[in-house]
Amino acid sequence: MVTVFKGETVNDVWLGAAKTLKEKCKMSNELLPSRNGNMVEVCHSVFDINNPHERFLLCRKPSISIAAALSEIICILKGSNDAKILNYWNSGLQEHAGNAHKYHGAYGYRLRKEFGIDQIKRVYIVLKNNPKTRQAVMLLWNPIEDLPHSDGSPKNSDIPCNIVSLLKIRSNKLIWSQIMRSNDIFLGTPYNFIQFTFLQEIIAGWLQIETGEYTLFCDSLHYYEEDFAKELYSQTIPNNLLNTDVFNDEYKITNNNVNYIYSVMEDISKNKFSTKKAEFILINSKLDTKWNNILFILIAYYAHKNNNITLQNKILLQVKNNIYLYLWNMHFNKN
Repeated sequence: MVTVFKGETVNDVWLGAAKTLKEKCKMSNELLPSRNGNMVEVCHSVFDINNPHERFLLCRKPSISIAAALSEIICILKGSNDAKILNYWNSGLQEHAGNAHKYHGAYGYRLRKEFGIDQIKRVYIVLKNNPKTRQAVMLLWNPIEDLPHSDGSPKNSDIPCNIVSLLKIRSNKLIWSQIMRSNDIFLGTPYNFIQFTFLQEIIAGWLQIETGEYTLFCDSLHYYEEDFAKELYSQTIPNNLLNTDVFNDEYKITNNNVNYIYSVMEDISKNKFSTKKAEFILINSKLDTKWNNILFILIAYYAHKNNNITLQNKILLQVKNNIYLYLWNMHFNKN
């Protein structure tokens, strides 16, 4: 049986799914074992989001980390699998993905380098030259590397949950279908929404068309027993908060901006950064507002991590997307 969660924004559909799993926890005596502990599961779930531009989940408790989410976006667009960089902004990642120098299943590397082809660039060119195609497909699953050993044991602790992305242009809008084999409603789903709807908007911008609906097919949507006692979501969220950053740059401009932000992330994660350099960037950055918002959140996290609250607050004053600021405050206030 297919369970459909349909709504205008990510908040709408995620809240419906969270409530469904929460109720199943109360009613079900059947827990399924997994490598991460016992869980309840809804098989064959579909999330249908009409407006994926509103991609930031505001109702999860505790809040998502906006710094971790934005660092992942830059790493995906860069095609990076460097664990040290990803771990800096998401210290809990290695607990789930393994303690390694390079992440086996890093989505950016899979999409831009794994198969000897930059799939993101290729689908952009394909859709630009043939808007009617149904063959714009990006693959994240590598059966040679990802299928379990013959005894059923996993080959790696970081096996991709996302399998494939299907892109189509209909009514001059880029619509996106994402296929997942498995996803944790509490931990993974909020960030997966951000990652792939962000890619959708980026590529739509390159094509100079609008972003259409985003549909996620999840074969196993689950909720771990260790999270049962948590207050999974808030019923009251600020409805007046909207995502004000629209990513509609040309391909070359996007790459240049990503390369620059990634270079700053490299310096930070490899201890080649300083307060002086942060203040220089704050004054001299030539990026436009939407890219600066990402850059400044990432540098503010550096300041926070180094207990430089004066610098952190100075940087946050320059962030112009109120959703980023709301999620920052909610995350660090542990609300």
